[in-house]
Amino acid sequence: MIEMPELQETGEDAFLRRIALHASRRPSSIAVTCEGVSITWRGFYEESLRLGATLRLAGYQIGERVAFLAGNSARYAVAFVGAAASGFSAVTLPTSLTPQSLGAMLDDSNPRVLFASSAYRELAERALEARSNRAAIELIGLDFASGPWHDYSRWLTSASGAVVEDIPGDTEFNVVYSSGTTGIPKGIAHTHLSRLAFSKGFAGLSFDETASSVIATPLYSNMSIPPLLTLVWCGGRAVILDKFDPVSFIRAADTFAATHFVMVPTMAQRVLESGAFIPDAFRATRIKYVGGSAVTPQLKADLMTRWPGRLVVAYGQTEGGPYTLQHQFDDDSKLGSVGRPVKGCDVRIVDDAGNELGANAVGEIVGRMGYMMTGYINKPEETEKLTWRDRDGRRFFKTGDVGRLDHDGYLFILDRKKDVIISGGFNIYAIDLEEVVRSHPAVFDAAVIGVRSRRWGETPIALVKLRAGASATADAILEWSNERLGKIQRLSRVEIVQDLPRNANGKILKSELKRRYAEYELK
Repeated sequence: MIEMPELQETGEDAFLRRIALHASRRPSSIAVTCEGVSITWRGFYEESLRLGATLRLAGYQIGERVAFLAGNSARYAVAFVGAAASGFSAVTLPTSLTPQSLGAMLDDSNPRVLFASSAYRELAERALEARSNRAAIELIGLDFASGPWHDYSRWLTSASGAVVEDIPGDTEFNVVYSSGTTGIPKGIAHTHLSRLAFSKGFAGLSFDETASSVIATPLYSNMSIPPLLTLVWCGGRAVILDKFDPVSFIRAADTFAATHFVMVPTMAQRVLESGAFIPDAFRATRIKYVGGSAVTPQLKADLMTRWPGRLVVAYGQTEGGPYTLQHQFDDDSKLGSVGRPVKGCDVRIVDDAGNELGANAVGEIVGRMGYMMTGYINKPEETEKLTWRDRDGRRFFKTGDVGRLDHDGYLFILDRKKDVIISGGFNIYAIDLEEVVRSHPAVFDAAVIGVRSRRWGETPIALVKLRAGASATADAILEWSNERLGKIQRLSRVEIVQDLPRNANGKILKSELKRRYAEYELK
């Protein structure tokens, strides 16, 4: 199981040295596969060297940033890792945002180079126009060349005689932008040391050179980056999909005898519900790793009984801090938890005044470990807002999540702090209500939010997406759910919706739902 290593100078464990090691030992083994394109470890190493040499010859300095705005591909994966491993901080921009938001991210991160795929060329150009900063950015087309865009393959210089340089461990490795839905998302910066610490720890989940993992979330997502970097560290194969759909996911698992799957709950649920699902397609599974949002007890049970291999449920943040794993499910009293902190991680519960609370007390979750961001780039005040310090002055990161630690050290998540519904003076935690609603046989997924109430101040409603072919009415689901909820938890209304808004990691965007229902009021 995962143990967070002590942070130390990178040395032989540096990513570029690991790539060189795999290339020398298994040059013809496949490192990355995506949509019919495969790159060997020799190819991965040679391209990484050429990329690093090209950037240095162009006058760019170690630690300077290069940005990516592209769809999933083998080339994107290798260029991202190769640039970062060579000492240039890789900024992975979300392809789902507006040109204005992306322009602000370019202003914030100030990259020297922008790599884009043809599918996002127009978005990239509109983002460049939306910038306030007019500093020159070199434009590289990963799969095209036109106008100011250079062809990636021709742009790369020869790396004849290039050597692997040691990159200081505190060098910025990459920047991931938070999945904020209002204002400008924050740039989360990680160093080589923090990425290596997590990759070496993550490898404890049965990753080795024979491992292969299906990666179906966008490469700019922090659901994709950790398994990709872990495979780079251990020498396994990354099977990357250009986008997620259950049939392609199942086919990839079967074709490549995949051993590892890193998923958000909705992905796992859609795979299990697909008519194409057969357990034998997942015969090689070692680990099913599910995180990013709440995993219901029913989904845990389905994953354990229907999908071969071990189940691991995870809780953590892109910023780092708390990190827990649940991998034992024989105690019903712990089934609703997210497990215990991994070795080397310290998790506490604090109240609004910052006082540490005891076992089973409800408060905000804070945590610390070796895998922690250096901070939000250009936003020291935001980084400080995230910080809680213990009596010894050690830095913990606040999560914004409300939860409790039981006497055995198991962590239970109750809600996002900002999403707690206060109805008639009582705190109502949406996750408890959602768990009940989702257990209705006709419900595929549900989100509970608070809306204005003349009587209670605020009252919970459930927005429900039905399973394919289901025909239950909103009133029937409301009655069924309220029969199973406590008196103060009862829903005031159920509404059936076609879909629920999500970010790239599959997490429901409660802020978007709250905006939609901002003028809603019940008695």
